[in-house]
Amino acid sequence: MKMQRIGAGRMGGFWGGVCFGVVALVGCEKSPTPASGPAVSESRTPAPQAAPAAGSPAADAPTATAPAGAVTSRPVKQIELPAFDTAKLPQPVRTKYGELKRRVEAGPGSYNEALTIAALHYVHGDAGDAVKIIAQVTQDDQRSVPTLHMLGLCCEKAKQPDGAIKAYEQAIAADPTFVHAYVRIGVLSFDKDAAKAQAAFAKAVELSPDDPRPHLGVAKALKAMGKKEEALKKCEDALALFPQYAEAHRDAAELCEALGRKADAEKHKQMAEVGQLPNNPDPIQTQLLVFGLDLRSNIQTALSLAQQGDIVSAEQILLSCILLDTTGTAARRAMASVKTTAGKLDEASSILLSVLESDPKEAAALMQLGDVYDRQGKQEEALEQLQKALTVAPEAARDPRLNYMIGMCQFRLDKLDDAQKSWEKVIEVAPLFEEAYTAMAQIAAKKKDAAEFIRILQTGLKNAPQSQVLMNGLAWIYATSEDAKFRNAAEAVKLAEQAVHLSQNRVHQFLDTLACAYAEAGRFEDASRRIDEAIKLATQGKATAFVDQYKGRVKLFAEKKPYREPLGQ
Repeated sequence: MKMQRIGAGRMGGFWGGVCFGVVALVGCEKSPTPASGPAVSESRTPAPQAAPAAGSPAADAPTATAPAGAVTSRPVKQIELPAFDTAKLPQPVRTKYGELKRRVEAGPGSYNEALTIAALHYVHGDAGDAVKIIAQVTQDDQRSVPTLHMLGLCCEKAKQPDGAIKAYEQAIAADPTFVHAYVRIGVLSFDKDAAKAQAAFAKAVELSPDDPRPHLGVAKALKAMGKKEEALKKCEDALALFPQYAEAHRDAAELCEALGRKADAEKHKQMAEVGQLPNNPDPIQTQLLVFGLDLRSNIQTALSLAQQGDIVSAEQILLSCILLDTTGTAARRAMASVKTTAGKLDEASSILLSVLESDPKEAAALMQLGDVYDRQGKQEEALEQLQKALTVAPEAARDPRLNYMIGMCQFRLDKLDDAQKSWEKVIEVAPLFEEAYTAMAQIAAKKKDAAEFIRILQTGLKNAPQSQVLMNGLAWIYATSEDAKFRNAAEAVKLAEQAVHLSQNRVHQFLDTLACAYAEAGRFEDASRRIDEAIKLATQGKATAFVDQYKGRVKLFAEKKPYREPLGQ
């Protein structure tokens, strides 16, 4: 059964990656392992870099690591540091600040030390003091794009918009291709000058056409200027790049309402409820938070590194986070997540059990422990923990993720009726939760009920018309069913082409489905071309099992034969 999930995060807003007060997530690029010594040199879009763990050898080295763009070897003149009351700060922050302060006051200091102190002021103290420090640094070098951009970010948080815009304009003067500065100017110009905001975002679109957020920025500026039709078109451009974009759906809903398109407005409202945030944040802001020892940002950085396979760096950062998180459990739960990602399930369960010893009613830890047990094949134990989460936090009964996980455990225990009820609860609360439809379709497949399988996916696609996964699943059975009465070549091609288009030809399973749909329609040359593309993508992704399947279809299509698959295989 061809079910492929796209994206994991849910909920988010347009400004999530760039506004203050919202944690910026690390981008998809591989981040360097934390280390002391020179930070990365200036680039047009500096990659995010992880912070060294407080108290670790890297953090305690004579040269502190600084935000991207700093030049460690270049000294700066004596820096005048603002007063900073560190008495109430966590011990790792006090220690870090004290070491850096002593070195800077002994002067001359390095860019790294000065900017790291500024980051600590930014996160734990007064952003205005961070501005004062970075302003002194930029007097020595007014061509460092990342440092100027950092100055702009600090000015914003300090409520100095004019200073922020000036800093961003200086960054652009030094590098006209630095897209993040245009985005920030666009954000700051909305209220006073929508035309200037539009121009800034338009330049960002030109420099980064595949990023949906500048497209939405243009849409917001056009909306502020009263150009509703043009604004809606730009919302649609953003959604074409990222169909799950919650904020784009919200703006599109408002515009459709204003234009009298009630049905379209309702669809966009529904999509906004389960939307996501595009994962392409401002890397300098990310580093500012990370090097300022912001707990949430360091946790997010560690989780991102773990997802990219850098488990060692993730664990090192989280050790410092655990020291910072003296009153909460977020850092320990994050460590359990990293251990889970690394396949160290026994260690993950031990951490979560220790969290639950401290607070037996920690619903999030219960859910995590249930997931770990499920991965270990302990479905009974997993179900017990997940149902306990419902008991200790009754409001969790409306959490679609929890009910979905409960249903999966029930399904694996062959409690199909119970699983069906759990997934129906998910849809009742979140009708756009596509995984619930694909899960219920699994029950139909297990029962060899093709009609019910199709009905479930059609219902899901009616509620979530932009779901690539549901399009793909429905196209698959229309193209490959052994029973002729369930095949529909025209619909298979239509749905499969749409899924491939929305995924920008980047999902090999979707390309495989499209190849099979073309074969069912008798378009064997197109089928052969698409299956070759699927093989290439799967090979690049080292999806060996899929490559072997797809190669079997090459011969079939060359012989002008369609592919058939029993339901539930």
